[in-house]
Amino acid sequence: MTVKGAPLREINMQTKMGWALGIGVSTRGSGHLNGSIRLENLSNLDQRQLKMVGLEGQPDPNNLRDVAQVVAWFEDFKAVVDSCGICYFSTWWADGVLGPTELCKHYEVVTGEHKSERELLRIGARIQNLEKAFNTIHGKFERSHDSPPNRLFSSAISGGEHQGAVMNRKTWEVLLDEYYKVRQYDITTGLQTSRC
Repeated sequence: MTVKGAPLREINMQTKMGWALGIGVSTRGSGHLNGSIRLENLSNLDQRQLKMVGLEGQPDPNNLRDVAQVVAWFEDFKAVVDSCGICYFSTWWADGVLGPTELCKHYEVVTGEHKSERELLRIGARIQNLEKAFNTIHGKFERSHDSPPNRLFSSAISGGEHQGAVMNRKTWEVLLDEYYKVRQYDITTGLQTSRC
């Protein structure tokens, strides 16, 4: 039970597609912090903030494009948060108050340089792409590595609120396609292209 060789210690992967996608595509393997998101945490964002994430309205957990967009955005956002040395739990990821606007203000106070929200998130995307490139070159990771363990597609949850839930392989593959489209990666291989 691993993702990219890292042990899986996550829950809700069979029932929360955003959570599962973030774990599956995580550059560090089996980690939920980089891109995994509980879409319900975004319910307190206003229309301007949702547009910043790349959404036209509240995210729909059944719309695979929305899920892929949010996961990719949070990967970039997390890279910026880490680079600024700020606790992720104080940010939008954990229903906190710090978003790109506040990070821009912090960045300017510390460095004296003004960066727009878009510029700061573009830096995050470059960090994400460097991590992905490192994995491609040194780990030979490709599309087949951006996936939860096979057991989650064949073994249902045995008890509790979500008893019987199992991941659908076809839905997962479509979700991964959507993520690669957002990232501008090659859909067949999962590798980066010159466009990203």
